[in-house]
Amino acid sequence: MFPLIMIEYLISSRWKSKDNWSCITGDAQIAFFLRGLAQYVDNIDYITVANSLLDNLKKIHLIDYITDENIRGGLFGSYPIGGEYCPYQIPNWGVKFFADALLQKIMNQDELSYLS
Repeated sequence: MFPLIMIEYLISSRWKSKDNWSCITGDAQIAFFLRGLAQYVDNIDYITVANSLLDNLKKIHLIDYITDENIRGGLFGSYPIGGEYCPYQIPNWGVKFFADALLQKIMNQDELSYLS
């Protein structure tokens, strides 16, 4: 568990991030988690936030106009790409979590046990 001093470093008293970057891999994981949580607590607000996260990830997904097959389909670790998580890198696990979250959105409940 984070000590209180660490939490105060990461977020303001109004629960706003003090950082100027986002962890793309974490955003994909949170989208997946929120959609699953919405099933348990019956709150559509979680799905709305998950959809918003996915929409933002789709905007930075390296698909359109990417001719280099080594990076096509990738996601940088951070946005902007110089952020603290995997700066200037394209970690493969971020794409995996993004794919899981996209599949979760379109699959029926019975098929979801295959995702994680």
